[in-house]
Amino acid sequence: MKFARKRKEQVTVVEWPGGEVEMIDIRLPETEYAKLQKGGKSIPLTNAEPLAKYAGLPWGSVTRIHADSGKLEMGVGPAIYRKAGWYLPVMWWPIKNHVSERKMVEIANEFRHDFGFEPLVIQT
Repeated sequence: MKFARKRKEQVTVVEWPGGEVEMIDIRLPETEYAKLQKGGKSIPLTNAEPLAKYAGLPWGSVTRIHADSGKLEMGVGPAIYRKAGWYLPVMWWPIKNHVSERKMVEIANEFRHDFGFEPLVIQT
């Protein structure tokens, strides 16, 4: 900050991982899908091959959960590991009535703004 002030430059602070809201699709077995429908707080990554993608997922990104019995959309954070394996934490719960992709991104951006996940620009 001292260096930025000295040069009279603005500084942008971004919560890691930052970036624009992403939309991802995950297929789950019926048992895991049912847990989410009942208020589950995490999405297990049974196939974590693209782990770099999941670990770098910007906060509040939208995940479309697919199962044979239906589809849910919800906001998630980057992948986290625990004893049972990798999972995505649910940040905000399902979007009701399947809205457009544009509306999902709008909801995600509102969440990010309200909870401080948007970049913070500081004038020095």
